[in-house]
Amino acid sequence: MAFTTGTDANGFTTFSGTASTPDPVTDLSEFNTALADSNVDVINVQSGITINLSGTKTISRDGVAIVGESPTRPIFQGKFKIGAGRSNVAIAGIKVDAQNGNDGIAVEGISTNPAKDVLVEDCEIINGNNKGIASKYVERITIKRCIIRGCKQDGIWQKLSSFMKITECVLYDNGTRLDKDHGCYTSSFNDDYEFSYNASIFNKANGLKHRGPS
Repeated sequence: MAFTTGTDANGFTTFSGTASTPDPVTDLSEFNTALADSNVDVINVQSGITINLSGTKTISRDGVAIVGESPTRPIFQGKFKIGAGRSNVAIAGIKVDAQNGNDGIAVEGISTNPAKDVLVEDCEIINGNNKGIASKYVERITIKRCIIRGCKQDGIWQKLSSFMKITECVLYDNGTRLDKDHGCYTSSFNDDYEFSYNASIFNKANGLKHRGPS
């Protein structure tokens, strides 16, 4: 799978598949080995399988894409975390079942060391006890063609990031725990903040709440 989203969130031109796993990974052991191998920039995951992450899986290197193969999204049970200082990370074509444990995908930089250039594309994220996708202190994050459902707080939550693009997403049955929760909630105090949004929301609570310049 070649990523062509450089105009949305920069830096994905390296993910052409030329340094991908020779065979799709089929279990947690193979996935961990590929994730630790700095010579692999695309980790292909076999269609239709289920991998239990046993909690949170932290992506601790730059320039890596996790790509589920067609026709059936592989399922990861647990949470993915992209931490401070990470850049050029893509997650595509998978299903994340948070199993009522915190967020499905969390992108968590810090003010002095933000995460940068993150793409979540063609994913399904379900059953977050908090958020489906949570981002804080991120420079450029793009969420494309995702389904986010059954998360008890916000489907997508963002704070203190400098660029976010949400396009062709469907969010439903999120925000069921508190009336203040939303399908998508964003807030920012950064002067260079940009926000682009195109999604269908069907939630038991509120739809979009956006604070900050658009």
